[in-house]
Amino acid sequence: MRLKSEVFDQSEFRSYANGHLILVEVDFPRRSALSPAQKEANEQLAQKYGIHGFPTVVVLNPAGERIGTTGYHEGGPKPFIESIERIAGIKRSNTPANREPDPPVIAHAPEFVPIPPATPIRYEQLALKGISGAANRRVALINNETLMVGETAKIKVKDTKIEVTCKEIRANSVLLMVDGKILELKLAHF
Repeated sequence: MRLKSEVFDQSEFRSYANGHLILVEVDFPRRSALSPAQKEANEQLAQKYGIHGFPTVVVLNPAGERIGTTGYHEGGPKPFIESIERIAGIKRSNTPANREPDPPVIAHAPEFVPIPPATPIRYEQLALKGISGAANRRVALINNETLMVGETAKIKVKDTKIEVTCKEIRANSVLLMVDGKILELKLAHF
């Protein structure tokens, strides 16, 4: 929400984006009911682009290939635009301060191709896929469900759904209540 209000909604960013970017916004709602096809499409996008936290901004080249990612930057549009330009390799050092540089030349814009329905991922066990957010507002991605402390969800494991309550989210692990027992899941890379 801060990225939207402090950057995307600002006229300086909108002006820059109109001349330099093709913007696509994808929402991954936690509390809204989604169709199975939409859930699958979201999961496939998150996996393809390595989305583990929000907000994540993925920068693609004209061929639709990922060249980098960024997220929220304090300070409004300027540091965010600078981050995008660093990722894209755009240099402004020789540009007079009162003039916008020429936009990068894009040889072709990729044609929109809808995402085909993905084969559902079948989890054999509960797995902590990611943790995001500040220490006092963390969210945990468990299998394909996002939970905050105190939330309960039915998470698919094998061919059944297990009711899981999130008790605590730490920097690299999460404590869950499953079938009346406390279970700690750790991030794979820790």
